[in-house]
Amino acid sequence: MDESTEELKANMEKAFAERVEADQKLTALADHLNSGKGTYVTAEQYAYETGKVLSGVFREQITEEKLLEGVFTREFVQETIEPLLKDDHKIVSTMAAVAQENINTAAGEHIQPQKADFNQDRADGFATKMDGKTMEEAGWMLGSPVTNFSQSIVDETMIKNGKVLAKAGKAAIIKRQAEAKCCDWCLNKAGTYDATNREAYQRHRECRCEIEMHLDGSVKRQEDWKKNRWKEQKENIRAASLAIKQEHEMRRKEIISSISQHYERIETVGVGFPENRYAEITVHRVKGIKNEVFISEKANASLRIIKNIDHDVSYAIKAYGGDVNKRPRIVVVAPEELKTGVFAKYDEINNTIYAIPQTGDRRKILELQKDAGGVCANNPKATMFHETWHWMQAQDYRKNVAPIQQNGHAEYMETVSNRSKERLDKAGINEYNVGKISGYARIKYGIGRFDEAEAEYNTLQALKR
Repeated sequence: MDESTEELKANMEKAFAERVEADQKLTALADHLNSGKGTYVTAEQYAYETGKVLSGVFREQITEEKLLEGVFTREFVQETIEPLLKDDHKIVSTMAAVAQENINTAAGEHIQPQKADFNQDRADGFATKMDGKTMEEAGWMLGSPVTNFSQSIVDETMIKNGKVLAKAGKAAIIKRQAEAKCCDWCLNKAGTYDATNREAYQRHRECRCEIEMHLDGSVKRQEDWKKNRWKEQKENIRAASLAIKQEHEMRRKEIISSISQHYERIETVGVGFPENRYAEITVHRVKGIKNEVFISEKANASLRIIKNIDHDVSYAIKAYGGDVNKRPRIVVVAPEELKTGVFAKYDEINNTIYAIPQTGDRRKILELQKDAGGVCANNPKATMFHETWHWMQAQDYRKNVAPIQQNGHAEYMETVSNRSKERLDKAGINEYNVGKISGYARIKYGIGRFDEAEAEYNTLQALKR
């Protein structure tokens, strides 16, 4: 698991623990259960509300820009969503066991309540359904399926305790009651079942049917219930919640402090820019990436953003059929360090692509591209594809013309622009139709920067495939 994913997980764990503890509705439901009066109806309400809290955390913190290439992967789901489902299970299974203890005590049975096991198959279903899908395609899985998962913990508790009670010779039955104005499916499911019959617990999305367990027909509270029992349980739950929260906060701080370990200090290097611009910045080599990727001390970028930039360049080189052995190095710089006024630029003299962190942020780069009027503005890879084509132009020059020198930069630009014009002519691109590529291509073509127009054209051809 990389640091950005670990940090996301820790932030969600912390937010979930804090919101559960602060939620007044959950506190009231827990108090009712711990008082000895609450049954599985209360536990199910607690599970539903807890699931809503968890769903809210997921929807708030799992955004498209945090997904590699904008899609969910099985590993991402297993490393971020599944741990939170386990936290949800710990909390809800504890409250469901309290409900079972209340029922057992009310019936005069001294049978130890059982907690439900974590349903790994159901958790694996999230990874299976979300793997390879975009937020638009799989984002719904962060909604009702999460609350349904939470509700199922209560159902599994009833099934497990029903089996224990059956072995002890006790009759446990389930009464399922459909909610008002429910669907025909729920109406058909209403009725009385044996507690071990899984059909009694089936739910659709947002199902709010009441499912209650009755032991020997009684749910009355036993008169000799210890008055201080609920206080003891309440304090135990709060102490456990606080411990989880403290553990998550400690882990989050450790992650943040360890991010710097991914960077290896090197000497201050000169960064050359065309048109007689030159600057010096101190950069660090990014570890864990096989390619030459560096980050400036002034740049603020997560490891995931850096990996997105590196991946986009690699993807573009492959799409263009470039020589991977001559790939450019990448330097992530702060916006103020890229003095050309753009958000990415290829430096042909040093064979380097400079990019600001926003180019690796899937949401922010779309905003920048839209304002710039470039090609494929709705594709977050467009900027890196454009700059990588400039790298392709430089490779063509080195192979067929001459090495690129600082003092021969003007000659290089003229030659590359002329060669680009020849290729655009062969492709049928002229002053009358170049605007169909992009507004940026039309402007650059009009002032004779055919190398820029060609970069736009080839970006379009690559990304529309």
